Amino acid sequence: MASSVDKTLARYPSLAGKVVLITGGAIGIGAAFVEHFFDQGVKVAFFDIDTNAGETLADQLGADLADGQFRPMFLRVDLTNIDALRKGIADVRTTLGCIGVLGTTRRMTGATRSRM
Repeated sequence: MASSVDKTLARYPSLAGKVVLITGGAIGIGAAFVEHFFDQGVKVAFFDIDTNAGETLADQLGADLADGQFRPMFLRVDLTNIDALRKGIADVRTTLGCIGVLGTTRRMTGATRSRM
């Protein structure tokens, strides 16, 4: 599965080759962001704590790459762990280059809200 995005939607050539980081990108709206940016030829990295969903999404999108597409980079990162977040960002920058766009879609659970 390369992408399920409707190919008749707008194309943004200026995004091609840019590095985008999405937090909470393994499921739901975050996964939709990952998929839509991927379809634009973006180098997508995404963080989530749902390892199975994240690896599955990266594998599905990366299975049949078209010209100008890059396999999404999934990293298991708990955003409440600042050291892990810093390491994840450093790993993305080392592997894909300077991050040009940040999308935060992290879902908040009751336990997360109570720590804020």
